[in-house]
Amino acid sequence: EIYQGFMPQYIRSTIMMTYWFCMVDTVRRKTNLWDYKIGQFFVAGTSSLTGFWIIWPFEVIKNLAERIIDFY
Repeated sequence: EIYQGFMPQYIRSTIMMTYWFCMVDTVRRKTNLWDYKIGQFFVAGTSSLTGFWIIWPFEVIKNLAERIIDFY
């Protein structure tokens, strides 16, 4: 039972981290925001926030599926 929720969590985290790395890489290549501390803060924060917004509906579905499985 220790690995019961591993696969959905793994998929969610993989998608979110892939998005984060791609966004940061894109900003680093096309702008000079990464050269400044405040730019790093905003780029990293914006990338993680938008990544979570993209994955959030799937997170809700995963949580509902876990509750249904636990119910039965």
